[in-house]
Amino acid sequence: MNSTDPGGARCPKSSASPRARFLRAVSLRIISLVVPALLAGCATTGDWRPEPNSEDARCLAFFQRLDTAVRDAGVGDAQSRVVPGFPWLRTDRFLSSYARESLDASQFRQWVELMARLGEAARPVELNRLPERALRQVDGSAGESSPETLLAKSGECSRRLTAELPQSLAGERLSHVAVKSSSYHRLRKVVGLYPVVALPLLWGIGRYHEEVLESYSRPLSELAVAGRLVRFVPDAPDALAVDEVAAIVRRASRNPLGIPLPSATDRERLFATFAPSLEMDVDSRDDRIGKPFWKAPGIPDVGVDEPTLYTQVSHARLDGKVLLQLNYVAWFPARPRKGRLDMLGGRLDSIIWRVTLGADGVPILFDSVHSCGCYHKFYPTEQLALRRERIGFEEPILVPQRLDSTSARHLLRVSSGDHYIERVLPAREDGGASVRYRLADYGELRALAANGGQTSLFAANGIVRGTQRLERIFLWPTGIISAGAMRQWGGQAVAFVGERHFDAPDLIARYFETRGDDAVE
Repeated sequence: MNSTDPGGARCPKSSASPRARFLRAVSLRIISLVVPALLAGCATTGDWRPEPNSEDARCLAFFQRLDTAVRDAGVGDAQSRVVPGFPWLRTDRFLSSYARESLDASQFRQWVELMARLGEAARPVELNRLPERALRQVDGSAGESSPETLLAKSGECSRRLTAELPQSLAGERLSHVAVKSSSYHRLRKVVGLYPVVALPLLWGIGRYHEEVLESYSRPLSELAVAGRLVRFVPDAPDALAVDEVAAIVRRASRNPLGIPLPSATDRERLFATFAPSLEMDVDSRDDRIGKPFWKAPGIPDVGVDEPTLYTQVSHARLDGKVLLQLNYVAWFPARPRKGRLDMLGGRLDSIIWRVTLGADGVPILFDSVHSCGCYHKFYPTEQLALRRERIGFEEPILVPQRLDSTSARHLLRVSSGDHYIERVLPAREDGGASVRYRLADYGELRALAANGGQTSLFAANGIVRGTQRLERIFLWPTGIISAGAMRQWGGQAVAFVGERHFDAPDLIARYFETRGDDAVE
């Protein structure tokens, strides 16, 4: 049968062989990966230049020396990215989403202040890891310099430069450089013939999705138990009422950009309200949650005597609104190897559970991922529907279960060893034995005790040293560096086929829409 176009005209049959058509498709895909990378490398970025010999110029030079020292020492903090030409500012994927938008004066000012705040959060992490000689070079003096004195100076200079930055001169330049880099390396994709490798990966991912959906369809009683079920519950006050959550979200969003930025006290109350319980299948120490620490240089471990979940705020953008997201991160000592050739086992394992609140403070979506960026699952509520259209050449998302938005706290059933979330249930108080865990700020992981000082759990590239997996050998053509290794917040690439980031502000909008009469289940 001859194919026709929508108007009924016949389409000429291609004379190219299947092999030629395949090679042409691969070539076009490689070009699509290389050209944007080359163009990005050729793009010029103009620096904002204050008046010579002014205090602003001296502050700018201070930050440039600091960035050089941090880069040379390899002690950078990867949770945010330095904005080229504006070294006191940092950006992440959420703040980068405003770079191409038209902002009025008050919105621009808030945007810059938020980027300055990211810089202020990263600087102690880097200064505490710099050697003494580097600290003196940053200070520009021959005397002793300490992280504390340089931190005070950086804070003063950051406030000064932020206040002095004029939108009329810097706005256009800043909008071109305030972009968070991708966690995917395109040169690796080109060299590894990614379009060819992607096909068997898609098949394997499809098989994995089928297995997960089949597991979620079985009765809870049929889930295997390797050891004994131990419930970890939050050592937190009672949950806030729905109207109290809504009041906090409204109050926190009263700013020029409408971003929910709750106070420290309100953050604690929100995290306590939505904190999950974990029903762990505990077969060994590796199935208990705790506090990461450095057992020795390059050898991370988790102390299970003090069960802890780490909290991190993030934001999403949907239907013209900015939504608040509450992230809970659990760490395990290891994912035990099942043999010498186990591709997935290694030191440390970690689960992130995220709650996305609607503008009214009611949850609209829950999702989870491991800190390697693996095993991303969506759990939408009745307020969201899957979008009908597909998003190009990429792996599909996994939606194993829908949840009720009326439940604030949930119980996560977690398997032994691989630490997969096998089911999500409403949290319940049935009087059974449980272990209390505490909530701690994710920032604590950037300031772990080591050698009488402080150091980060994460290397300059955002990866936890010593947590590499054998799977990285086979997955490098996907563009992900050390696939399977534990990563710092903001570095979770969550798709092997296509490009998708866990912290992308448009992640929900790409795959879901607010429910209408013709919603897709």
